[in-house]
Amino acid sequence: MKKIFIVYILCIAATLSFAQDKPNIIWIMAEDMSLDLECYGMKAVKTPHLNQLASEGIRFDNCFVTNPICSPSRSAMMTGTNQVKINAHHHRSNRDVPLSEPYKPFTYWLRKAGYTCILGHHGVMKKGRKIDVNFQHTAIGSWDGKQNFGLFDKYDTIMTADQPFFAQIQLVVTHRGDWWNEVRQQSFHRVDPNEVELPKYLLMIRSLEWIGQNISIKWNIWMARLV
Repeated sequence: MKKIFIVYILCIAATLSFAQDKPNIIWIMAEDMSLDLECYGMKAVKTPHLNQLASEGIRFDNCFVTNPICSPSRSAMMTGTNQVKINAHHHRSNRDVPLSEPYKPFTYWLRKAGYTCILGHHGVMKKGRKIDVNFQHTAIGSWDGKQNFGLFDKYDTIMTADQPFFAQIQLVVTHRGDWWNEVRQQSFHRVDPNEVELPKYLLMIRSLEWIGQNISIKWNIWMARLV
């Protein structure tokens, strides 16, 4: 289950947050996307709200994940350090091994700063999906008052009393698992493949550049020998 994703950490002030010292934070995560967003030149993908965020905020053009698999990547992001340093680099492993000091999930520090940490919502992610990490932790919230989960206080709903809040929104539509067929069948915006303008294949461009550089080097050496 390879994972290539772009992570948007969006510090968005809500309507009343201009009067607050602590802004609300929304973190949108999606898998298997590469650069397939309109703000990165993929014209077939229409994402007007993300386009606005990219134009008004900061857009990174040269960034990489430290692991191509989902759970090690989440483990790194939730702790702010490389997954190898905390022994979380194997997919869905070490869940019975607690983090070594001084490492703690960043939701721990946000809660200490007065934030409510929210995972949401059911419209884009089913319960329990894409929140697991490769270290032991104590669940701090519940889905329904009975089932505990993860590193967040609550699920799905944001109340006025929850401010300031940190909300992680996990999109699944780009991660083509078993749920993709259902999404595609329910779509009212079917796409004609013949009308899609595909982006250039980056790997091919880099390969041609590499070949060209090597041909140039060999040609220069050959010409030098002739002279």
